[in-house]
Amino acid sequence: MGIEIEQKFEVPVDSISSISESLRLDPSLGDFTVTYARKVTNFDTYFDVNGQIASRDWSLRVREKSAGLFSVALKRPRPGVGGGSAVHREELENPTDGSLVEVLTAVAAALRGENIISAPPAPVETLIHRGGVVAALRQLGLVSDYPVKTTRDIWMVGDASGDVAELVVDETEYLDSTEGSVREGRIEIEISDSANAAKLDEMARCIDRRFNTRQVYTSKFQQALIHYASRHLRDKLEAKVTLGDISSYEALVAQINASGEFVRGYQFHRSADRRIFDTYFDTKKHELFKLGWYLRMRREGETRQLTFRRLKERGEQRYGLVMQQEIIVRPSSDIDEAWAAIQNWLSAVRGASRAAPPADFSELPTALAASSLRNSLEVEVTRTSWIVDRADVRSSDLRNRIAKVKYDRVAFRRPGQTAPLSHFEFEVTGVEDEAAAPNTLRRDSYQAFLGDFLEVCADRTNGGRVDKRTSAKYFHGLTELGIVSRKPEWLTDGRLEVQILARESAPQAVQSRNWGLMRFWCALATLTAGLFALSVGQGEGLLSDSSPDIVSAAMQTLGFLALVLGSFFLFKDPPGPVSRARRLVIVVCTVMAAVAISIPSMGRGNAADATAFLGLLPLIVSLSRTGMRG
Repeated sequence: MGIEIEQKFEVPVDSISSISESLRLDPSLGDFTVTYARKVTNFDTYFDVNGQIASRDWSLRVREKSAGLFSVALKRPRPGVGGGSAVHREELENPTDGSLVEVLTAVAAALRGENIISAPPAPVETLIHRGGVVAALRQLGLVSDYPVKTTRDIWMVGDASGDVAELVVDETEYLDSTEGSVREGRIEIEISDSANAAKLDEMARCIDRRFNTRQVYTSKFQQALIHYASRHLRDKLEAKVTLGDISSYEALVAQINASGEFVRGYQFHRSADRRIFDTYFDTKKHELFKLGWYLRMRREGETRQLTFRRLKERGEQRYGLVMQQEIIVRPSSDIDEAWAAIQNWLSAVRGASRAAPPADFSELPTALAASSLRNSLEVEVTRTSWIVDRADVRSSDLRNRIAKVKYDRVAFRRPGQTAPLSHFEFEVTGVEDEAAAPNTLRRDSYQAFLGDFLEVCADRTNGGRVDKRTSAKYFHGLTELGIVSRKPEWLTDGRLEVQILARESAPQAVQSRNWGLMRFWCALATLTAGLFALSVGQGEGLLSDSSPDIVSAAMQTLGFLALVLGSFFLFKDPPGPVSRARRLVIVVCTVMAAVAISIPSMGRGNAADATAFLGLLPLIVSLSRTGMRG
């Protein structure tokens, strides 16, 4: 059983080819010399079961070496005997430690000894012969959710005594067929003899000086778990954190990287850096912005995604949060259904027009142009992010993740211009499974972490200004670039400043129906019923001295309730936000209707006329804002 002693360094994935070329042109590495050996491509699949292997810092890997040939490797941490910053791991792998059957039998015994798996349903050799090594592992109850492809340049490092280490330059791709793959660059140096630990440290220093690397301690399996969590958890809660001093951002990032427990009680796991290009679409007069909506086309590598998002009621609060609804369209989405959902929302926007659905995802820009939407802002984001979980919960289960912390370096540009406006921010998002509703989110855990994170940021910046706000890059970019001259009330009156933003999918009913038209007919029907009921009622008002007829009183009361329901249908779920002034109009109309029904001198006929006009007023106000189309 071999012992793996290595040091690992993260490098920008785009610099992989230049690093290899640099080593070819200049093979010296301090007192050492590197000699190119070969290039290999490995296809690895990592296995786990409910996070139990990851929680022990183990990894179980199947590597496809060539068609039909596989190796199985179980790696477990081992106390180091030299090279304090090196990672020491015990490695059980075929063919070094025996045949495939022998090694897999030993692996199964080790896992069963830790109660990770139960007894195999048949001898391991039988399981392998039935379906192969991958099928055998699945028969043992293991899950293979983490495929990884690594293209590796291998170099031998030697000195006067001969070869002392192996240096590899890796371009690793964490494969994900649904969310898009993530690429990452690394340099790893490995020795097999602990007597060379001092030489390993010296080689590491030379690598760091020459290529400006960042030392990391996570395995590819651990990185696969982080990327899997990063891609398969949806941001459901959101707060943006800004610092008063720009230089404080890099200082805090360095401290987070230096200590995985930047906030006491929480572990930060760094994900691969990302480069994101966003294009926002709006009408000529930026009507989406005025409503608190945005439509964004995102490009990241080969991945494309269209997102429509709206602040509900310009900051409506539910569950103590500011809510926003979203529709996400990917190349794999049902394009007709997604386009119809977005068009139903856009039909309420002045300046936007209906357009036929695109033939496929690549035709979306053309369809947006046909909808009278144009490029209104370009944003480039360089993102460093960390997955955060509790330090006392050692499990890779997605349910144990609490938050993502993102450090964004943002460049805003007017369409067609090159001069950017720079902006920096931390974004702290609460994460959940995609299908989770806001009322099931772990808000208390997220808010506790957010409070601790803000406190640590203030402390580490010597009491510098740390602000928490809720907004969107689109809103910030439009206002800071001066593309819009006037900020809407909902962005400046403070309703977003002290709240946390929560995301949910737009309701299917809203996506699939024209609510404006439905609201019109429902309101008209209830108002008509109310007027009829009032007309049938006889005698004076309900507060008159004479005893009212029971049937008359019942019909009058029914008329009033019908009028209230009519207003309720009109304003329950409008496609656009309702201002405070218009809400006041609704309340006043309802109160006046109640008074009109009750005044003795009015009589039934006059009351019916008065409530007819009062009841139609909210309908007229609603239709003047949204029209018959919704």
